Amino acid sequence: MRRLFWLPLWVVTVAVIIMSLAVFQPAPRPRPAVPDVPGEHGFVVAALRAARAGGDLDRAAELQGRLADRAFSAAERTARTWMGLRDPRFGLLPREVAPAAARWNYADVAADCYSHIVIAAHLLAPDLLPALRDMLEVERRISPEFASVNLATGEVAAEDANSRYYGAVEYAKDGLLPILESLGETPWAERLNQVVEQVWTGSSRATGGGTVVLDKAEKNGEMLQLLARLWHRTRDPRYLARGRGIVEAYINQVFPLTQGLVPRIFDFAAGRVRDARIGLRDHGNEMIAGLVEWILVERAAPDSRTAAYAPAVERLLDRLLEDGRRRNGLWLNVVGEGGRATDLLNDTWGYLASAYAAYSSLLAEGDPRRARYLAAARQSLSAAATQRGANWEYGRMDGFADSIEGALYVIAIFDEPAAEDWVDEEIGRLLAYAGPDGFVGGNYLDGNFIRTCLLYALWKTAGIRPVPWQRGLRIGAERDDSSWRISVETDEPWQGVVRFDGSRHRETLQLTENYPRLNSWPEWLAVEAGTIYQLEDRTAASPTSISGADLRRGWPVSLNAGERLAWRLRRIGVPGPP
Repeated sequence: MRRLFWLPLWVVTVAVIIMSLAVFQPAPRPRPAVPDVPGEHGFVVAALRAARAGGDLDRAAELQGRLADRAFSAAERTARTWMGLRDPRFGLLPREVAPAAARWNYADVAADCYSHIVIAAHLLAPDLLPALRDMLEVERRISPEFASVNLATGEVAAEDANSRYYGAVEYAKDGLLPILESLGETPWAERLNQVVEQVWTGSSRATGGGTVVLDKAEKNGEMLQLLARLWHRTRDPRYLARGRGIVEAYINQVFPLTQGLVPRIFDFAAGRVRDARIGLRDHGNEMIAGLVEWILVERAAPDSRTAAYAPAVERLLDRLLEDGRRRNGLWLNVVGEGGRATDLLNDTWGYLASAYAAYSSLLAEGDPRRARYLAAARQSLSAAATQRGANWEYGRMDGFADSIEGALYVIAIFDEPAAEDWVDEEIGRLLAYAGPDGFVGGNYLDGNFIRTCLLYALWKTAGIRPVPWQRGLRIGAERDDSSWRISVETDEPWQGVVRFDGSRHRETLQLTENYPRLNSWPEWLAVEAGTIYQLEDRTAASPTSISGADLRRGWPVSLNAGERLAWRLRRIGVPGPP
């Protein structure tokens, strides 16, 4: 009788528990509506595809210019809108539009918004540069320890050292490094050196296996990437020693406890894993890219340690190929707990694809590892190109910005027409996120919108740009087997120079090879200063021979409203001895 009495109560208890769990489960994150590709944009993309299919490369170049102009104009509008938010007290930018969030910080505002406005200003709006240089001096002066500042009160936040150095590394790697890669020598290049030195001096510490800056793999990986490029640029032995210290800390202390994988957080003081998950998205995959980039350093370094480091890095890469991908080749967000329990797509898949492609450059032709790593990078690109209006970052703008950014890194090394068409379509969605006032999301991530718009537009122009830039001035470039077709047209009268890109990887960073890497600005048509080119104007009687140096300085052009130039550029060769 007693068992029969308790049975209904037991059933009720279980039911209550189940209902409680259901009530207290976090609600699924709502997915914003992803914009459709605007009809006018889709028409231009379709026309470009048809022009290429029909072999009309001059028409293709013209259409490339229309796509570039849309992206440049969007970036310029958003940059100007955000510059209107400068705080009257300090002249700095807030983290968000909302007055309650009027706070400058390094991890978000400096890294993702301010720095990309700097690049936009150099390319499109030089009148903004004095204010941006003032902001550089202000941030250097008011917050020497990289703390956040309440712009409403002037109060400097009381943050612990880990938080402050986290923000500083973000600022250096995601903000100042892209300025260096895209613009070369500027006051921001000097600031990059200062921030890296200050972080290393203030936060680095010896471990049982080497030297690190923080316990998070993300920060150590970002520092590796910074040290790698600064070593190439300067050959300063301090950078070499520091990078080796980070690599050896992971190989000697972390990997023996994690089967060669990179945990999100490793407590180096205690010698134990604090978060065993392997992050493959942004804020997780940087250590993987950093290790790959460091092996590229060792290839060129004195007393190379490639033989000591490369086997561990390759084992990591191989494990992730087995356990870190979806069936279609796109990367998971996390390996470990919860790694396969979400439909959220990894919007920074291109960062990992770039790392695999970069590592392949270390291996000889015919090496099966080289083919395997290149195939993995290409498969990621092909898989991403099947995703239209996809669940990147829960449908938020930044997911599309990061996915397109990564695609451009990988497109720079692979000929994948389907992926190129996909990027042309998806940029239409990205542009549709922006409001007529120039705001996109109303927070610091609007800077990533600016970044991706600029990367895309420079792809469409092959790095060629007008000085000065103005809206409605359209430059587009299309490549054939032996030349480039270039279109220059304008809605309003314009006079200036058309400036060509150069080998920035070699001239700025002193790299011998332009390997794909995070925070880079790909080179599409890099003219060489000592090479002679033939510039054919279809309306001129004969082509003009011109040096790469002159093209880099800028070719003078004057256009009337509605006028269009159609050029063809060929490389002739290097002049012989006098």
